[in-house]
Amino acid sequence: MAIPSQRQLTVGSLLQRGHGINLFCACGHKTAVLPEQLAKLAHPETRLLDLRRRVRCSMCGLSGASGDIRMTTFAVPTIVGARDPLRPRTRH
Repeated sequence: MAIPSQRQLTVGSLLQRGHGINLFCACGHKTAVLPEQLAKLAHPETRLLDLRRRVRCSMCGLSGASGDIRMTTFAVPTIVGARDPLRPRTRH
């Protein structure tokens, strides 16, 4: 199966694959957003390019809209017994 380009990737498609995103700012700051965090950050139909435009570096304030923030995806290894990030938590 071919991986679609970032122009076509959506938050939902990453969540289904169990992937997160790495954000790299031009100032050198970098951060990782895990699938569970990504699910809270944006709607599943949000395109990755649109999400990148919305983010801002917490250290220097540069914006993804200006192209100063790069984004890559990464696979999160599945841990046996781990909770599914798409399934809501239930209270007991």
